[in-house]
Amino acid sequence: MSLSKPSATASTNRGNRWKSHYDSSRKFKSDWTRKYPWIKKAMDGSDDAHCSLCRTNITPRLSNISKHEESAKHKRQANLVSHNSKISLAPRNVNDHIKEMELQLALAITCHTSIMAIDHLGEIMVNHGKGSSLEHLKLHRTKCSLLIKEVIAPALYRDLCEDMAGQKYCVILDESTDVSCNKLLCVIIRFYSKSEKKIVTALLSLIPVIKATGENLFQALKGSLENAGLSLANCVGYASDGASVMVGEHNSVWSRIKEESPNCILIKCVCHSLALCIKHAFEKMPANIGFMLSEIPKWFSKSSVRRDSYKQLFTAFEGCPAEESTLPLPFQKCNQTRWLVRGKVIYNILTNWEILQTYFSLAESEVDVNVRFKARMIKEMLNDPINHLYFHFLSPMVSEVERVNAFFQATDLEAHAMMKELSVYYDSLKGRVYSSSGVPLPTDKVDYGAKFVFEADALIPHQNNDEHTVRKVREVYGRCHTMLLEAAAQVQKRLPSSKDIFQGLSHLHPSKILNQVGRIALAKLPMQHLIHEKIDEIDNQYRSILYVNWQESGTFEDGIPNDTISFLSGVLEYQDGQFEDLATFALACLTTPTSNAVVERMFSYVTRIKTKSRNKMSSSMLEAIVRIRTHLYFREMCCKDLKPSKRMLELFTKDIYKKATDSLNDEDEVELHE
Repeated sequence: MSLSKPSATASTNRGNRWKSHYDSSRKFKSDWTRKYPWIKKAMDGSDDAHCSLCRTNITPRLSNISKHEESAKHKRQANLVSHNSKISLAPRNVNDHIKEMELQLALAITCHTSIMAIDHLGEIMVNHGKGSSLEHLKLHRTKCSLLIKEVIAPALYRDLCEDMAGQKYCVILDESTDVSCNKLLCVIIRFYSKSEKKIVTALLSLIPVIKATGENLFQALKGSLENAGLSLANCVGYASDGASVMVGEHNSVWSRIKEESPNCILIKCVCHSLALCIKHAFEKMPANIGFMLSEIPKWFSKSSVRRDSYKQLFTAFEGCPAEESTLPLPFQKCNQTRWLVRGKVIYNILTNWEILQTYFSLAESEVDVNVRFKARMIKEMLNDPINHLYFHFLSPMVSEVERVNAFFQATDLEAHAMMKELSVYYDSLKGRVYSSSGVPLPTDKVDYGAKFVFEADALIPHQNNDEHTVRKVREVYGRCHTMLLEAAAQVQKRLPSSKDIFQGLSHLHPSKILNQVGRIALAKLPMQHLIHEKIDEIDNQYRSILYVNWQESGTFEDGIPNDTISFLSGVLEYQDGQFEDLATFALACLTTPTSNAVVERMFSYVTRIKTKSRNKMSSSMLEAIVRIRTHLYFREMCCKDLKPSKRMLELFTKDIYKKATDSLNDEDEVELHE
């Protein structure tokens, strides 16, 4: 049997069916818009192409689109469009007023709430802003994130780089680990700003590092300075905590800085030093004192039932609710990394001593058997009058150390005030245990504090001169004497270098530099290597500054200022720079930082911003938020006070969207909620 060939008609029908099936499966391709900008995907739900000029759908086939472009209808519609206008899918063109409004909203979001909130807040503002500029607001979380990361923070960084170009500066450095276990190196810079006429402290960089070795940290620091256009040769001071990787003599960040900037001086953190002084001195106390400081607050820390029970007892003792009383409750925990807590915990326990005695007497029989032994131990320690005596000695002593520590945590301090504070504290502490000739005093001649002596004298008659009690009280005196000696030795060991630096800087105060009798010779001023750069000019200006009538010179409106920075800022601008070299040298010296507290404050910002629920936030977004917040903090401003600058408006273009895909994480859009 032979097979006949299919007819031509049948072949044509099969071909048409195949072509129809092939064409129906075609889909619109976004790549076509590059060649044909007037094409977009049809809005009717199909996969057809749509001509924006002719307002007609086209079968999604490249040859069809090409034929449509050559059609008479399309050419006629294209000619109607102005040659000056361009079809573009870029974001809308908004005026500067709308840009400023969106930038300020982004600033407020950065400082006070989560970025996701702008999705809802923006819609509410648009709905209630009909007839005003608010109806043109189009700000959602992606755009808000890009404004923070690509506009506001970069503008502040560039302004900072321009302001410190060519200036002498000091660096404050520290390293820490965030909640996602990423190591971060925080670089803070201090320099004299001619635009703001004051010493400026600012965040330079927040750098992710892998290994916290001296070499890695130094290279990260050097790269950060070079990116900002700074040279290590202009670094006059370096401050950090006492970690060996930071300030060690060999193979540390400091040893490498010394190689490139030999005249740079090292300033060890006064706050860290004071905290270490009291820590080592406290080790001379009996171990049960540390146990009480740790376990009494811990007893209440995670139990609302115990807190409520104590508050009820407190109300019964004091006659008023705990919330209304001015007395602090003993709930604050002692923490080694928080410098100003130990004294507060001691004071809180001492203030609530009698109530704590009653509470733990009751708690011993009521708590679970697993913790009953701890309750009994604490009760017995509270009932021991010797422990009460120790607390009377410790409270004023530790509180005084923490008061001095808190003083040095300020960002800007007068050098003569710092020198005076350290001198008074050391002389006062030394005078308690040493005679005027430097000889250690006998135990009965030491100044233990009036309250302590009163309580000790009252304890012995109360115990009917019991020999055991007398021996215990003498032992307390001996322990307290040993602690005072250790504290004085630690202060003498750790603080003289800082005291010498502050003493040298104090001679730049107007009350001294304008005092013909009291001022020191130029050769005794600090940082002599800066003087040698222009020694003749500075020598003449240092001599001549005495003979200017600054009260009537017109430089200062309200007379000679009492702070060094304001005085030297006026001297810098006096008669077109007559004293420019002297003032520039003095202001460079005054960039010397007082402590490392400012960089610790940066890591507090990091902890509040990058939380457990937002641990995937990129390091660049984290740095941008910290930069904005710290910029406002150091200038004592709020978000509403910072007006968008010209540079921010210039950066606010459609180009910020080009970086959205590559640089913006989903977590960056949902960060931070306080």
